[in-house]
Amino acid sequence: TSDCCRSLTFNNTGLVDVDTGTLSFIANPGTSTHTGTFDIASGAVLSFSTAQTFNGATFQGGGAVNLVGGGHTLAGTVSFVGTPLTLSNASVGGAGNLALDAASVLNLSTGGTINNSGSVTTSGAFNWLGAGGSTISGAGALNVNGGMAITQAGAKTLNTRTLSVNADSTWDGLGQISLESGGTLASAATKGFDGQGNGTISAVNSGGGGTIDNAGTFRKSTAGGTATLTSDCCRTLTFNNTGLVEVQIGTLTANSNVAFNNTGAVNLSSGTTLNLSSASGGAGGGDY
Repeated sequence: TSDCCRSLTFNNTGLVDVDTGTLSFIANPGTSTHTGTFDIASGAVLSFSTAQTFNGATFQGGGAVNLVGGGHTLAGTVSFVGTPLTLSNASVGGAGNLALDAASVLNLSTGGTINNSGSVTTSGAFNWLGAGGSTISGAGALNVNGGMAITQAGAKTLNTRTLSVNADSTWDGLGQISLESGGTLASAATKGFDGQGNGTISAVNSGGGGTIDNAGTFRKSTAGGTATLTSDCCRTLTFNNTGLVEVQIGTLTANSNVAFNNTGAVNLSSGTTLNLSSASGGAGGGDY
């Protein structure tokens, strides 16, 4: 840290080793650039609350890396090896790539934003959580290969970017998923997106609407009641089903500004309902 009128710049081009406790970059350090390695032992914590640039940096060791404030810039490929990353009240941007291996968990929590223009690849679990809102935007490919859990009541916003879910995922339905400016939620073939509550997915706010591309299984399970696909007054939510839509309990409703295009299959368990408004159609001639 530094006092109110000074800055401390710390550039890591070698190795920073956190063996125990917490190492925090706080308050008024100058914007630092890191091209080296951070080794955080299991149980230790590395925390950043002010803007940093990570240029090809590597994080390893199994301890926690927390971005808890500031706008951080990625350059090159920033790698996490067996080490979890949590974003809360902080953003990661820039043209760089973010890569997490199968033993590295990515947590996007309240106030967190991912908006880089490079790629994001998570081979471990991706937890999109928090009681407050968080956002995924930017332009690069975003591939979730290790499973995704969307939990808690904070709004989850997907702006512009395509979130490609290449593993089974769950959503508790407590917080609205908002798709805006062409944001797309894409589920891969043979993979399931399991909506376990009575939540809402909506195209909102900005031009371009939003899209759900389901090549796997889009499922409503667990909770009776109604899960809703909708949009605000001037947007369209497009739902393209080339896989399976499955309603195991309760009702799945597509409101009037939803374009429901089915070339796959819809499976309704006994006593359940798929409610398509007159405007949402049911185009495509798939199986019901």
